Amino acid sequence: MKLAFAGILSLLVLVTMSSPREAESYNSGAPNGFSGPENYCTACHGDFGLNSGTGSVTITAPAIFHAGERITVTVTVDNTTPPEPENKQGFQMTARNELLEHVGEWDIEGSTIIQLGTNGGTPAEDSLYVTHTVEGNTETSWTVTWVAPSDNPPEKVYFYAAGNAANGNGWLDGDYIYSTVHEMDLMVIANEPESVPSVLTLDTVFPNPFQTASVVEYTLVESTTVTVYLHDALGRTVRLVDRGSRSAGLQRLEIDADDLASGMYFLTIQTPTVTRTKPVTVVR
Repeated sequence: MKLAFAGILSLLVLVTMSSPREAESYNSGAPNGFSGPENYCTACHGDFGLNSGTGSVTITAPAIFHAGERITVTVTVDNTTPPEPENKQGFQMTARNELLEHVGEWDIEGSTIIQLGTNGGTPAEDSLYVTHTVEGNTETSWTVTWVAPSDNPPEKVYFYAAGNAANGNGWLDGDYIYSTVHEMDLMVIANEPESVPSVLTLDTVFPNPFQTASVVEYTLVESTTVTVYLHDALGRTVRLVDRGSRSAGLQRLEIDADDLASGMYFLTIQTPTVTRTKPVTVVR
């Protein structure tokens, strides 16, 4: 009898351990720190790779902003996950500068479908993130206000968002996670005389994040020598992407992710007089 009881107990333990983990309070808001670029919701919803489904998450916001301006930002999740029995959606978003520091403030304006960060963070940490509420996980779009810094605003702001296209089964399995980044430039009103245009502008890096390759576009006002490289958060160069003399006009080049580990890198384009840097993320 003792052996039989021990066998039954072991079987119960194995069944319990092999069962999917319950989503717990995640339907009431994503835990802090999973909007990207360091971590994404795939840390818990790990059945599928990031951005591997047929749905998406998108951010609608202006391309430029002014110091102290209130910006309307909308996050939309296109959920194509088969429902079990009714699919639901969630998101988390944060705003950062080129050094990945959190910038600005979020104003949820009394919304019942959006809240500041939750699930155990300190008030200071919670204020860095916005996410859905229980009432909001049946929505497909959420709109929130971001307030730009009035003093010393960054030249660029990046909205990082992760969206959970959930199947609605109440567990962590079977959900697809998507990510996106929206870039805004600071509008500077220059005093007369107008400043001379920069010899270099770093236009786009798309897609970003990327799994296999990404295309970089930059513009040169005049012919010059250019060096393009990737470095990590410690400033170590991990890849020389391009080097040489380039003519004026639009330039395109490809970055492949071969031999690059998942994580955040910094793409730097350098001329003798100007340097431009943009964060890029490799996902696996």
